[in-house]
Amino acid sequence: MEFVNDAISAEARACLVALLTISVQGVSAVEIETDSAILALAIKSSSHDLATGATIFTEIKTLLQFQFASFEVSFAPRSCNKVAHELAHLGTVYNEGLAANKDGLYIYT
Repeated sequence: MEFVNDAISAEARACLVALLTISVQGVSAVEIETDSAILALAIKSSSHDLATGATIFTEIKTLLQFQFASFEVSFAPRSCNKVAHELAHLGTVYNEGLAANKDGLYIYT
């Protein structure tokens, strides 16, 4: 992953990479749930279009609009997102042998 200047840029870059990955796998509907209220707002509105590094928000919005039949973006506080954080941690520790199936679910191979 390339260098990013701040946490929101890192969150946005991770979101973009995930969307690019599933778009080439034929996924047509996506739900983005993030514990970053800023990222959710930046994707759902034009509120951050003039912010430093806003190009990535535009990339995400364009990809969602043109590559997916439907999408939803929502904010969930970190306390409500413990399973996702555990899965992300497992992915960093055990990334070999994990693969996403057509529904976006991760399975060991």
